[in-house]
Amino acid sequence: MQTLADFLSLLTPEHLPAFNIALNVVISIAVIVGFIVIFQAMYTAVLERTREIGILKSLGASEFYIVNVVLRETTFLSLLGIVLGIALTFVLKLAMDADFPTLHFR
Repeated sequence: MQTLADFLSLLTPEHLPAFNIALNVVISIAVIVGFIVIFQAMYTAVLERTREIGILKSLGASEFYIVNVVLRETTFLSLLGIVLGIALTFVLKLAMDADFPTLHFR
């Protein structure tokens, strides 16, 4: 007969077949979806700014300058999202630690 502690020790990622492969697939899908969201945000920013881009071009702005403006905005939004995501992760961890003091969250 197997004890509960022995059974639970078998439920680690090392003992579950293909767990790490499945985890890597999920992470890869999340990264791909993240890139699609960023590209969609860039596309939307360009579509919404066609008038502004036309004005900049009429004032003599180069294509490099216009692309640089869009990329700077996208970089700023991406970095802001990363910082907010990390901060909310820590807040969620603190809330879970307070709600479940006997569980250990990494």
